[in-house]
Amino acid sequence: MPPGAEEQELYYYGLPSCPKLVARTSSNVWVNPQMPGPTTFTGTLNMYRKMLRPAGRHPLLNQLWNDATSSLRVQITDAVSDIDWHAIDILRVGYVHEQSPITLMVAVTPDTVSWNQAYPVAVRCKSILEQHGIHGIECEVRESVVAFLTEPDEKKATFQLSSKFPELFTAEHEDGVEHAQLTDHLGTRIAIKDMPNHGVEAYRRPEFGPFKDIIQVDQHTFESRLKGYEARTADETKKGSSALLLRDTMRPFTAASSRVIGEVLYSPEFSCTTTEGGREWLRDWALVELQPASHEAPLDSIKNRIFIGSRQQLRFLINKGEPGWKGLADPVPPDMDDGCFNLSKEVVPYEELFNPPGTAAYMDEPAICVAKFGATSNLTMGLGNTLKSVVRTTTETPDGERKNVSEEWPIISVPRARDRSATFCEPGDSGSCVWDMDGRPAGIIMAGNGINRINDVTYASPLERLLADIKSHGFDVSLV
Repeated sequence: MPPGAEEQELYYYGLPSCPKLVARTSSNVWVNPQMPGPTTFTGTLNMYRKMLRPAGRHPLLNQLWNDATSSLRVQITDAVSDIDWHAIDILRVGYVHEQSPITLMVAVTPDTVSWNQAYPVAVRCKSILEQHGIHGIECEVRESVVAFLTEPDEKKATFQLSSKFPELFTAEHEDGVEHAQLTDHLGTRIAIKDMPNHGVEAYRRPEFGPFKDIIQVDQHTFESRLKGYEARTADETKKGSSALLLRDTMRPFTAASSRVIGEVLYSPEFSCTTTEGGREWLRDWALVELQPASHEAPLDSIKNRIFIGSRQQLRFLINKGEPGWKGLADPVPPDMDDGCFNLSKEVVPYEELFNPPGTAAYMDEPAICVAKFGATSNLTMGLGNTLKSVVRTTTETPDGERKNVSEEWPIISVPRARDRSATFCEPGDSGSCVWDMDGRPAGIIMAGNGINRINDVTYASPLERLLADIKSHGFDVSLV
């Protein structure tokens, strides 16, 4: 039977976007899961919250699903082709206080798929799993949309700490995180000079097109911050004096041409490509050559430097997420200088992303704890999934819309004990670097899956795969 209205709306309560359930294969009767004991709370305030967790270890499923050419992957992808689907994710889904079962979830466009259409698809997916000897995995269809994380919400501009003005705002200061876009740290916004209100991800050029200048920061962010400083100059406190100095320092750089940091050296076509083993993934990168005259420091001294804020801020985030990472090696704040640290030159190997050595206590299963600092959502922690996601996106071409089906690395936010899960990434975080707790770069943020741009699952492109692709185009690149 189809789910009732309450089940549809609250089945996924606890997930950041609380997507709507369309169909599921499990036969257990859903009841509103209220916490026991006397309470004055009503509605959702006293509900148990669902959360997503990495799938962990399932030898046969990992072997077959992570192989793009396996009959399991091919048949499942074919089974969902009759509906307007966006992604296939295999994660653990359940309540905080219970063991979460592995679930295959299909995301579909809202209000396009009925239960009568979705339920047969879910049943077929479960049948295909069982035909391959994989039992005990339920299948669900939910309303959720995959979107690239390139468009920030212009009403919420976030900034990192400026290394140029440490005496004004340090990492220990409550406003320190606000000024990051004025620095050379990773996670700041950049743009093409001729398209200054858009990030690099919005620029698609032919392989042999003309070079384009890259500016930091994009014009909208720069002007928004400048206006903000202007408004705060009337403040008679130290903040007003700091805002006055920052405003006067920024004014000479109002013209986009004064903030050029380099030029696009090469940018391949934005499209799916296939690598060894039949793995199809979405190629989305640009190689930027820095201009020495635009940088105060010699280029050979530049490092992959990340802003993360104060040690207290990071420790709070670690403690808050302990239910999610407990059992893994305790995340230790790295050695920091004014709220920043340098990433390792060593990349997390591609295979390690899906076969991590660490084990999370809550499910005694492999997991990798990661973090990122994004231009919009700042510092967040997450867990990488051991099973790849199959993602379907749409891009505009001169010939019309093109559908891309690719496999990506899914990341979820670190589960919390009682709070509703937060998002790992938000719109505007595209291009942010994801690193593990050893400071090794692991991937680059690409897209998210959720409702109203609130993401339950984030998709990242593994960095080792990206570097290999850049090298295949004839460029000798390495991390610094």
